[in-house]
Amino acid sequence: MSAVAPGAPNDGDAPDGVASRVVAWRILRRVNRDGAWTGPAVDRALRRFAALDRSLNALRPVAELREVHALLQSALQMARQGLLLGQRLTVAANSAIGRNASAAVAGAELLLAQARTDLVPALNPRRVR
Repeated sequence: MSAVAPGAPNDGDAPDGVASRVVAWRILRRVNRDGAWTGPAVDRALRRFAALDRSLNALRPVAELREVHALLQSALQMARQGLLLGQRLTVAANSAIGRNASAAVAGAELLLAQARTDLVPALNPRRVR
């Protein structure tokens, strides 16, 4: 069973889209930590985030998962923005852009963590006593 939404693109680097997207988040963390804002890994992460964006936009979550869905979309947007800002650093070194890029990545990580935290109880069935 594939973890990618029906009709959503699978970027082909992994048997299913989930493993591929996990790699994109790992690249994002490493890029932010090391300050290596360019290169094939960053380009690959941007492509994977674009594919994930298309997948998330195609989903229509049930009411219980709408907030989690919105958190995931926000995390994705912040992550992509952080990478794009970081790429600007290669053209012109600017400490404000660097701080903004790093803050966007950190914000994306926080939103992703919150989405994961909120997802667990939303997926567990309610118990009737």
